[in-house]
Amino acid sequence: MGDQNPRYVWLERVYERVEGGAIDSSANLVAHVMAVRYMNGGREAWPSQPALAAATGLSPSTVRRALRSLEAEGLIQAKRGAPGLTSGCVYTLLLGGENGASGG
Repeated sequence: MGDQNPRYVWLERVYERVEGGAIDSSANLVAHVMAVRYMNGGREAWPSQPALAAATGLSPSTVRRALRSLEAEGLIQAKRGAPGLTSGCVYTLLLGGENGASGG
C-alpha cells in the first residue's frame, strides 16, 4: 500500500469485489459516491442514508442494502453516531487487515 491515497486503495478493493460478483452495481455506486463526495482526508465518511439516496438516485432501501453488503464484504465498518457531527453513522473505509474485515 505504501504512500498510496487511501481512497484509491479502497476503491481498488471495491473493484475486486465487483469483478468477483460479491457486490452488485448498487453497492458499487454507493461506494464510489462515499469515496468521492463524502470521504474526509482520512478513511472516514459520514453521509446520511437520505443524502446517499439523493446523490445516487437509488431508493433509501437500496442504499441500506448496499451499505449492508459493503459491510458484509469487509469494505466498511459502520459506527452509530459521529461525535459532535451527526446522530447518523460514521463509516470507516477498510483497507484490509483491520479487525472485522474479510479477506480480499
